[in-house]
Amino acid sequence: MDYGCLTFRLRAGREEEYKRRHTEVWAELEEALRNEGFKKDAVFIAGRQVVVYLEHPDDVRRGLERIAEMDVSKRWSEYFSDLMLEEPVEAELVWRLT
Repeated sequence: MDYGCLTFRLRAGREEEYKRRHTEVWAELEEALRNEGFKKDAVFIAGRQVVVYLEHPDDVRRGLERIAEMDVSKRWSEYFSDLMLEEPVEAELVWRLT
């Protein structure tokens, strides 16, 4: 199992709207993630900092690249673009419990 983490900051004052929009995740986006093989996709928020944790059976990065090419992902990104201060970046793995 491969796992990864993305992180980015939200624009000031947009935290509650970010949470609200995640109460209505599109079924077609969830289906695309599952069809691509993702086993977990969890979003965490601390103040304006967002952390996204992902698990994929083979390769998180390649899975994300394929998802990013899909129309549903492009629309989802556009839907959230007004809330995000910056583009997500891949967080570096420093340690893990094995």
